[in-house]
Amino acid sequence: MTCGLFTREAVRRYALCASDGSGDAAAIAMHLRECGACAESVAEIETVDAAFTVSEGESSCCQVVRELLSLPSSLWYARAAAIRDAMTPAAVREVLVIADDAYYNLPSRNLELCSFATWLADEVSRRAPTPLPGLRVEAWKDKASALRLVGRMREAEEALNHAASIASTCAEEREHCVALVQFARSVLYSSMERLGDSEKCLAEARATFKTTSRRKFADTFWQEAVIWQHRGNYDEAAAAFSSLIELSAAQGSRRSLSALYQNIAACFERAGRPWLACEHLARAIEIERELGDQRSVLQCRWVLGGVLQSAGRHDEAIDEMASCRDEFLALGACRDAVRVGLDVVAAKLTRDPSTDVTGDLKHLASEAARMGLAITMAQALEYLRGSAERRELSPSTMSYAKAFFDDVQSYPDMMFVPPQG
Repeated sequence: MTCGLFTREAVRRYALCASDGSGDAAAIAMHLRECGACAESVAEIETVDAAFTVSEGESSCCQVVRELLSLPSSLWYARAAAIRDAMTPAAVREVLVIADDAYYNLPSRNLELCSFATWLADEVSRRAPTPLPGLRVEAWKDKASALRLVGRMREAEEALNHAASIASTCAEEREHCVALVQFARSVLYSSMERLGDSEKCLAEARATFKTTSRRKFADTFWQEAVIWQHRGNYDEAAAAFSSLIELSAAQGSRRSLSALYQNIAACFERAGRPWLACEHLARAIEIERELGDQRSVLQCRWVLGGVLQSAGRHDEAIDEMASCRDEFLALGACRDAVRVGLDVVAAKLTRDPSTDVTGDLKHLASEAARMGLAITMAQALEYLRGSAERRELSPSTMSYAKAFFDDVQSYPDMMFVPPQG
């Protein structure tokens, strides 16, 4: 923390030997002789910066980016501005690749990375001999996807509007860039249940991708299946997803193949055929295990527990989800552990409303406190524990609490308000 006379950003830039554009460097240097708080802040930044040892002559752009992203995110911007190899289109694309790796498992990290990528793309384009609108469109499109994934739909649409305005300035590949934005709009609008708008944007994107990109053209059929799924046409959606399995396998994209099996499973569950949903989830779990992604394995098993629950196989569902809860805790994924733990509690109450779940909730609250979960989440768990002790924990209260935990992922400052009535 600084004392407030100078902004932390100004002090950070001073510590990193980067101009903050305000002419404060000399004043800050004098101020540091007298202010312990600011001096401590500079010392902290310089300590972290000292660990950032990259040889410009020998290191690849990828290494530069990965070293940069190993720093606290508060230092990325100023440090990148001071490193020549970080101010390149290749660096932007590397950040987007790393962000994509975090897309499903760490959505908040994905958003943090995509936000940095948009700043970096804008800055690289500004410094380039000629603007790079295509690079900026890619970054802003991915940021919109990251915002959508955490439920911030209005901000996602604003990011796409910005991407569209950039796409309109493209001298080359303008139609392709516009189609990228329209495809992203289709995905966003289907998530918002604006299915007519989603179909319109998808048709526009498909018409362009048919001549500009075989891979993106294939992606439009995936999105079409998603729209059918949202419309409740589960058999058609499952068939459409299934038709993409051979192509995905031929491309060697195991992650995409897993996602297809998970989508097919969701269709079959909603169509009332849980046995087929379990079969396809088992295939997805096998792929995630082959990929060595333990967190994705657990997320698929968590979904499997939900399918078993909907099929009335309560004991199997509880065992599966309780195992996921414990393994999430072992991984340090406290939020996931708490959320699946709430599903375990709900499943126990569904099986037998007289079940005493106080111990389960005490365990979740204890682990949340131990692992530093946000206070508002701890308050929600304490409320549930008290309700369980008073034998007042109803299915509607559990649904309310689970919805809160889902929403607070997107809005960390959201406060828990006990249900009324």
